[in-house]
Amino acid sequence: MRHVLFLCVFNATRSIMAEALLNHLGKGRFRALSAGDYPSRHIHPLTLECLAAHDIPIAGLHSKTWEMFIGLGAPRIDYIITVCDDSREKPHRGWLADAMPLKIHWDTANPAMVQGSAEQIRSAFEDCYQRLARRIDALIALPLEGMDRPTQWHELSRLGEIR
Repeated sequence: MRHVLFLCVFNATRSIMAEALLNHLGKGRFRALSAGDYPSRHIHPLTLECLAAHDIPIAGLHSKTWEMFIGLGAPRIDYIITVCDDSREKPHRGWLADAMPLKIHWDTANPAMVQGSAEQIRSAFEDCYQRLARRIDALIALPLEGMDRPTQWHELSRLGEIR
């Protein structure tokens, strides 16, 4: 099983969506987690609404700090996927050199920043969901077991270009 940590500054929208999607679609081949540098107290309600509309389980989702995924007792992390530019720039130190996850960036627009009508805002959440779903479907299809680390990094990074 591969462990994937999705990071975004507030861990309230994009990283939560990615966590829920990969856990649902990965069917035991992946364990997805999410976290942020400054975790929000609440997941954005439209994130939960969008996931539920697609029958993606939302029970147990909550905002977390990435620091809980390093050190003794923390789960092994194979890949860190940042979904916002601010998290991409953070060093996220703390992993031992021999256990350093591959760090990949999937730039994903923040639907919570969209201003407009309720319909336009909901549409932005749906667009975010669909983009992440396409990337995660492609991730699941990769034959990761037969790839070395540089090839894994290249292939996972390429998925961030999927629109």
